[in-house]
Amino acid sequence: MPGGDLGEPVTFEFAPPDEDRPFLAIRRPVLIEGSTFGALVVAKPRTVPRDAWLTLMKFFAVSLLGGLVVAGGLAWYASPRITRPCSCCRGRRTRSRRAATT
Repeated sequence: MPGGDLGEPVTFEFAPPDEDRPFLAIRRPVLIEGSTFGALVVAKPRTVPRDAWLTLMKFFAVSLLGGLVVAGGLAWYASPRITRPCSCCRGRRTRSRRAATT
């Protein structure tokens, strides 16, 4: 196994003799009463983390697109209401208009 000291977890790649694809593995020490008893090694094909990453990116892209659609719809709905004067101010002249005309 890679690494001489069993004190800390180690990540490494290897290819088993009967497989043609590389595996990504992590080795973690097994401690019993303060002394190292051995090591636990867990391995997965190297493409598994990449597949999980791609799934996460697809979810993120769909969420981003949905957020943009909602924001665009809200802007389209609210823009006429924001730019139109309120009913209490319609028909009244503002001070700046009166000052400009006199």
